[in-house]
Amino acid sequence: MVDTMTRIVYHYSKTVEEYVKKIKPPGIQDTWGADEKEQKVRDGERWIVAVMYLTPWFILAWDISDTKENHNTAPLLRAAKDRAGKIPRPYIADGLDQYYIAFKKVFYTLKGLRSIHIRDIHLRNSVCNTNKQ
Repeated sequence: MVDTMTRIVYHYSKTVEEYVKKIKPPGIQDTWGADEKEQKVRDGERWIVAVMYLTPWFILAWDISDTKENHNTAPLLRAAKDRAGKIPRPYIADGLDQYYIAFKKVFYTLKGLRSIHIRDIHLRNSVCNTNKQ
């Protein structure tokens, strides 16, 4: 049996989700980043994966995965591309293979401006870092 609090959370989360989908990204940004964060939940842990503008900080698309290594990020990158209406230049992500595979499927093109994928990042590099300072 579903309690009242669960119904309220479900109702308002749907309302907020519809509102958030209508928010437009702030301006045209060329530098995008992708990163994941582990989140502990009642039955273990999940991974929150997000694609975002790095300045200003704005999440274009996000997804939740049961595993870090086996998550297909191509639909996530397509959603970010559709929301922004363009491809990034450059695209910064860590060395996780799923980011590179999805980058080749979604952003790589032989025509027009090409996006580059920067994979060699670390915490001390202020230019190629997806962590908020």
